[in-house]
Amino acid sequence: MLIFSNRLLTLRKNHKLTQKQLADAIDANVRSIQFYEANQRTPDIDALIKLAKFFNTSIDYLVGLSDDPAPSRHRGGVSEIEE
Repeated sequence: MLIFSNRLLTLRKNHKLTQKQLADAIDANVRSIQFYEANQRTPDIDALIKLAKFFNTSIDYLVGLSDDPAPSRHRGGVSEIEE
């Protein structure tokens, strides 16, 4: 989850937020933010959702599945796989 910790740190700094301000904004403990940024803990799904919403990005971007920070516009279900 090194990608996550780096992206979280970058997003927070780009928004000129302290760890405390971010923690308060997503209703988290400041220690959790410190652990996430230090790559010592991974966030649960609820924390990921809150972070993605707060930074207006996708969870895929936060965890490194996408390099596009824009939130996903696709809201449909799983697409069919052609055989």
